[in-house]
Amino acid sequence: MDQKFCSDLQTWVDSGPRAGSSARYMRLAAFRGSEDEIIMWGIATDAGCEEDTDCRDEADKQFVGEVAPMTHYWWINQFAEAASVCLRGNPRIGKIDLLDDEAGLRESIASRNGARIVISWDRTDCDFEGCTTFEVDYR
Repeated sequence: MDQKFCSDLQTWVDSGPRAGSSARYMRLAAFRGSEDEIIMWGIATDAGCEEDTDCRDEADKQFVGEVAPMTHYWWINQFAEAASVCLRGNPRIGKIDLLDDEAGLRESIASRNGARIVISWDRTDCDFEGCTTFEVDYR
């Protein structure tokens, strides 16, 4: 499970910047749906696009397509924990206790093939599980 996610994340980072940009961005959050829906797994994503536009490219769509089914057995915070280990972030994001009401921003910075990657987890604007964000700068 960790190895597949790590491989998918590395492939996404290695795909390089989006056209017309020097970066790549993805924010993952739990998707709950409405009360009358039955959802086996779901993920809400924010690719950092301008309002009312979809700037996601094929690498973004492939990454989300691979990661989305994992939400059936992973919490959103586990993506940050695993990414920090996978990309050898410094400092590593340790185990996040979702029951700790004081749990705040966790951040790790890694590099891969010249790209600077910021991995973060936070509850701001997110529910109980928080959001995991990947910001990649290729400059």
